[in-house]
Amino acid sequence: MQLSSRAFLSGLVALALPVAGHAQTTTAAPASAALAETTALPAPAADAPSHPAFLRMGVGRTEAAGPTYHCLRVAVEYTRLLCRHWGASGRLVGIGGQPQEGMASQLPNQNYRAGYAEAEALWYPFGNARRVLFAVGAGGFAGYYQHNGYSFVGNYAEAPYLRYSLATWQGAHAGLLGSLNLEVGLGTTQRWRVGGKVMKETGLGGVTAFTSHSLTLARRF
Repeated sequence: MQLSSRAFLSGLVALALPVAGHAQTTTAAPASAALAETTALPAPAADAPSHPAFLRMGVGRTEAAGPTYHCLRVAVEYTRLLCRHWGASGRLVGIGGQPQEGMASQLPNQNYRAGYAEAEALWYPFGNARRVLFAVGAGGFAGYYQHNGYSFVGNYAEAPYLRYSLATWQGAHAGLLGSLNLEVGLGTTQRWRVGGKVMKETGLGGVTAFTSHSLTLARRF
């Protein structure tokens, strides 16, 4: 009887060992999976979208010397898109010309020269990721001008010739500006853009308020 009891207990122990081993393996699997999740490296973040820049050249005319005195305006500009609706622009401007009609065109040494640095913020109400871009700009300008003109011109009653007095105005010229800009991208990559710009400037020194119109050609970098 005692031998039968020992055999029975031995059989129970033999049956229990495989069940215990299976339970230990089963409980260890979730722990291993949790450890793998903890030590897994995060996926690399996607590259942030770039903000393209443009190098732009503008050629047009301006009324910087007066409403009836049109001068050539040439500008070289760098523009950076900051986000979907905003950009910033800085440019160097050269202006020059002489009267082509009227009394001033008959007098010697009549011309206008100026150089400006301009900066403006650009707002794209419809976004700047389009083929056709429209922007409203606002900013300021500062530079130097020289205007060779006249202070008096008239006729002698007894002589058939003019009398006149030449004059020169020059100095610093600075103020505020506002602009309307429209551009169209060319080709499938739209690396090149053509457009136009209308600008109103007002300030101190020289002509206090004048308008400029320019055609533009830009390249994206």
